[in-house]
Amino acid sequence: MRKRTIFNLIIERRLHVAIVMIIAAVTVCGCSSRSLSVAEDQSKARNLLDQVYAGSLGAVQDDLAVPIQRGMSDKLTAKVAATLLSNYGMYRNLTLVSAEKGPMRFATAEWEVEAERSNYQMRITIDGKGKVTGLWFRSAAEQEWIPSPILGQPEAIQKRYLEDLKGQ
Repeated sequence: MRKRTIFNLIIERRLHVAIVMIIAAVTVCGCSSRSLSVAEDQSKARNLLDQVYAGSLGAVQDDLAVPIQRGMSDKLTAKVAATLLSNYGMYRNLTLVSAEKGPMRFATAEWEVEAERSNYQMRITIDGKGKVTGLWFRSAAEQEWIPSPILGQPEAIQKRYLEDLKGQ
């Protein structure tokens, strides 16, 4: 049996709260073409990724839904940036792979991110007000999406999160 530390419990609780808030937001709202056009906007996606790589989402706070604002501290964003840089290098280009309206007012856009060492994918979810409600990354199409707050965590926490998702 794994020993659970206070730190792990806090991280798990924050993650679960953020996931529940995002899922609740998705089920409560209805779909608009505005959210889809914002999700497809390459300049907004590029700006968001620039800020992630810079280690702070402060410059795009107005574009983020409240759960993302609260869940992605500068410290956590810096960890995500370090993980992206070490695994893939600096990104060079974004290409829209798909964009679709979800059930309700949400839209999702998936981007292929061309980076120095290896490409990866990014998924952005936008609500009916044009606010980012979700940001995920994965290294290949066949892999699970990893929410940005988990990406900056140690591999063991990432693995446990994915196992927990599959068990639900």
